[in-house]
Amino acid sequence: GYFSRYTNNYPITILTYWFLRLLSGFGLPKACFMPAVQLVNICCITGSIWLGYLILKDLRDPRRAVFYLLCCVLCPLSYVWAGYFYTATLSMPFLMGILYLYLRLSRSTSARSRIFLGGLLGTAVILGYKLRATAMIAFIAVLLTAALNFWITHRKLSASHILSGLKKYAGSAAALILTSVLSLGVWSSAVNHYVDFDY
Repeated sequence: GYFSRYTNNYPITILTYWFLRLLSGFGLPKACFMPAVQLVNICCITGSIWLGYLILKDLRDPRRAVFYLLCCVLCPLSYVWAGYFYTATLSMPFLMGILYLYLRLSRSTSARSRIFLGGLLGTAVILGYKLRATAMIAFIAVLLTAALNFWITHRKLSASHILSGLKKYAGSAAALILTSVLSLGVWSSAVNHYVDFDY
């Protein structure tokens, strides 16, 4: 059947089921289900654009970030997919979120904040990956950027300084790994619970 060929659609199906069940619990009629998921789709597209604005604002300046927003508003492609509820659009805020969380983590001066952001990053990576594997492209870019920045910053320093630099991000790396493993476990349990038929 369909799910034997497209196993990547398990997560979006389960999430949609949870969402619609919640709406049903609040008494929303089934006729409103389609507009509701389309609204979620629009929120995901808008959220990804807003995250892009925040990223550009941090990396460049507010003027260029506003110009980016204007381009997105005037671009017809920003609206074409609004009515199509699928992984391509639902994964967009996670892809942009991965980039934004890394940017915030790399600039954070608080160890507690870095650990928190690392945990959020791990969750965003797995959820984005489960919705659409292309979200991993953003995470690979983050890993390469982090490694390159670390090398540029520490290549002329002593071993003790390099070790100190590694210790600085050890907590956030551990939080990222932990939340990633926990998120994978949650998804595995959900799939085993809901997809227990012979497909």
